Amino acid sequence: MTTKTGLQKIGSHGVRNIVRGMLANPNKTSTERGLTKIAQFATLSDYKIALDLLRKSQLFKLNDFSRYFPKHFSRPFEFPEYVEDEIIEQINSSSAKIAELIIIAYDVVDAICKLQFESAIDHIDDFVQKEGASVFLLRLAYYIKNRADQPNLVKKVDGLLDRLQARNIRYPQLVIRELTSQNTEYLNIREKVNFAESDYLGLIAKSLTDHIPRSSEVFLQTLNSFYAISALDATLYYLVVSRTQVFGDLARIEESIVAAYSKLAMLVPDRHYADSGDPGLSFFRDSLLLIELNVCYEYRTCHGAFYSGTDGKAFKRLPFEVGLIKGYFSEIRSLRDVASFVDVATNESNCAIAWFEKSTALMYILEQRDGEVGDEATFVELMSSTRDIGVICEKRYLLSMSSKATSDEFRLVVACLSYIKSQTQMNEHELRSVIQEIAMSRFDSDLVLLLENLYHKSPSVTEHLIQVMDEAFLTKLFIMVDRPNSAIEHRAKIFEWYSSKVGDSTYLERAKNLRIDVQINKEKGTIDDSRIYVDPVKFVQWINDNVLDQLSLLVADICAENEPSLPSMEWSKVRSGMTQLEQAATIILKAYDEFCSNKKFGIASYIGRRIRHGTLKNTGFNDVKNFATRDEFTDLLTIESFNQEFRSWICDYENCLVDLRDNYVHIQDEKHPNGMIVRHFDSLGKISSANHMLLEVLKSFYNNKNGLEMPYIITEYCWRLIEEDLTKLRELIMERKASYGVFRFDCTNGARARQREVQEFNQELNSLVSDKFRLIESWFNKPSIASPSAELLLLFKAVLSEIRGFFVDFSPKLNLDEQGWVIRGGAYFVIYDALFIIIYNAARYGKLDGELYFGVVIEEKEGKAHFKITIASELADSDDPTEVRNSIQSALDDDCEDALVVEGRSGIRKLRRMEQDLYIRNVEYSFDGNRVVASFEFVLDYQS
Repeated sequence: MTTKTGLQKIGSHGVRNIVRGMLANPNKTSTERGLTKIAQFATLSDYKIALDLLRKSQLFKLNDFSRYFPKHFSRPFEFPEYVEDEIIEQINSSSAKIAELIIIAYDVVDAICKLQFESAIDHIDDFVQKEGASVFLLRLAYYIKNRADQPNLVKKVDGLLDRLQARNIRYPQLVIRELTSQNTEYLNIREKVNFAESDYLGLIAKSLTDHIPRSSEVFLQTLNSFYAISALDATLYYLVVSRTQVFGDLARIEESIVAAYSKLAMLVPDRHYADSGDPGLSFFRDSLLLIELNVCYEYRTCHGAFYSGTDGKAFKRLPFEVGLIKGYFSEIRSLRDVASFVDVATNESNCAIAWFEKSTALMYILEQRDGEVGDEATFVELMSSTRDIGVICEKRYLLSMSSKATSDEFRLVVACLSYIKSQTQMNEHELRSVIQEIAMSRFDSDLVLLLENLYHKSPSVTEHLIQVMDEAFLTKLFIMVDRPNSAIEHRAKIFEWYSSKVGDSTYLERAKNLRIDVQINKEKGTIDDSRIYVDPVKFVQWINDNVLDQLSLLVADICAENEPSLPSMEWSKVRSGMTQLEQAATIILKAYDEFCSNKKFGIASYIGRRIRHGTLKNTGFNDVKNFATRDEFTDLLTIESFNQEFRSWICDYENCLVDLRDNYVHIQDEKHPNGMIVRHFDSLGKISSANHMLLEVLKSFYNNKNGLEMPYIITEYCWRLIEEDLTKLRELIMERKASYGVFRFDCTNGARARQREVQEFNQELNSLVSDKFRLIESWFNKPSIASPSAELLLLFKAVLSEIRGFFVDFSPKLNLDEQGWVIRGGAYFVIYDALFIIIYNAARYGKLDGELYFGVVIEEKEGKAHFKITIASELADSDDPTEVRNSIQSALDDDCEDALVVEGRSGIRKLRRMEQDLYIRNVEYSFDGNRVVASFEFVLDYQS
């Protein structure tokens, strides 16, 4: 009997008993525990025989352990590594079964290629019944799910994934889903996979991004990884890789398997993606799902050779790749050829949408010319018909282009690409220098004119420049931008110009919000620099510029169906995570890192500017050092023992301050391993706060259907997260004070006669040291202005100040009825807008020196703060109250669909539009004699 023969092959009597015990107790946990025992004391040969029995014998099919031919996926198990011969022996011994499965696979894939998804699912059911659960089957399921447009088919695929228990190989499943989703950035997901652990699920995931192993070691490890899932997966991987003519050998595989596979490989998939803006990229994504097909393999090989962010790609290629690529791009001999390049099978001769294929073609010609461009004008034009060039272009080519550039436009494009590739200080400096030089020499220092000129030649580069030129960047254009507020004004003008250029009102909103912040900060006055500080306005701008769009897309998908609940994230692993929650968490980690380490507006900025660069030591040391020179204590220092004790103490005290400054008051990194500010979530408290931050972000989007509040929620929670580190730092400071900040001198050592003076010296010196340490400790408290916020009265005064810039004679008598309510987050932009509309009307049409009433009423309802704001102004003496009433009512009743586009500053229709968009509620106008009373309400879902 086969099983008996298998057991007899096991040399150890103890191992045989353990294996027999697995028959009696088929529980998976017991099985794995038994295998662990075998691995610890048995020979590797006996261990592998035991595993072979478990995976092959029908006697063990109830053990829910990974089978060679499973009906569903099992939980991961760490297998020993097999040599190639052992795996091939098992493949060939199961040749009939494997050939049968590949023949059924042909029917599945043939139906898929014809877009007959119902038929494909029917064949898949047969495939599963024949024990064909595999990563291969998982890929086919996602192909159907991605391309089927009928909800019932998607539901069937979801049911299939449940039956297969795909959750047991969750990471490869998520990688497949995210790499092939049209809603993700392919290169970002590819980069995340690079961070994956090199266990067998991680190796399978990495093989999805690069189907060609780059070493014998990687080949064998990946083959073992697929072997751990199923014999079919190992077979297909081996057959696919054998095309390299370096790894694998078809001659070693049974002919029946090779014949079935060869027939499968000849199938041709559908390559028409009618709804895709870039069919080439869509097919490239899907090609990993059907990599066994010749067409998919060749397309993915030729384009994948260039479409990644790694450098030195050419040096890693195998000879067969070089030949395949050369044949595919044989028509590309110049940049002009790139401009007209199109893979007809994918794009149906529509050259205009072949963004992806032109991008890889451009990389091909650059590689052939070793970075020599020649035709700079055509290269600049190609930036608007290609994609991701800054990521996929190699650094050495960018350096070569930069050194040989002649035209201004080409220099600017290359500087942009270099900065995208590597955001180093050197590349940023180069980009700033080029921008400043061109703007000053050709456009009279007008950045908008520079962008207008560039837009006609390359809209895509222009769009990127607009994202790059944030306030911090513009501030460093030292010759053109002479003060910080000037940088904000430049940025606002750029947003306004781009909004009109592309018809996107969000840029107009961002311009307006920048100016509102400037106006509010004028009213606030200077910042208290006595506590640790992060500039809330600049941090919010950074979030808006760098991560908000991507975060909003992810959050929108997460919140599409169910109300969000508190997540429980494994924050140490989210950078390589594939779920949408993990991707959103990665963005939050990135934001927190910036909050801590940004040297322009983050914690690092404050630490570097105020604490390390002299302030900490000088504050703690200078007065203490000079204390002993006071006249009343001069004589004490003539006592040698006292003088020696004090000098020794002051030396230790100074070293204590230096140690704090040099080692602990830092952002933790490789150079400062003891730095107390940690940029990741390294404690249960931080993890809990981070989970709640993610929940609040999700809830905000779920309730408001927009991302308006998200930057402010993130800012507030960043302070909550860092409070744990600040607390530890404050404790450390006071511990050092206790250890080094107390001077004691024993009068028995030669100064008994001066005991009272010594005690007075000790007491005053220690009191001074305590004051210094309390002051230093106080620096590490959260500042009062930590998040973007404003009192409602301050908003009112800021609006009034701005409106007086339009109407210099507007000097109303103020009647204020407001209790100092503080509004945090983006809500104050909305309130500012509404106040501006109402008060602008009062200044333009009302009595310039009349009474202006401002009142606020707040009420708590269902855990939310409901505010009602009322503005009352007087009519001009010449106004007819009836006409004014009719005019206002007409504006309120009019169609407000285009109010944000057509109306100017004072439009009541715009106020109504804000009400319809649910930014404010219950807009009302009433009249009391010669007074116009306007009111509106707003609700705060998030108020810290």
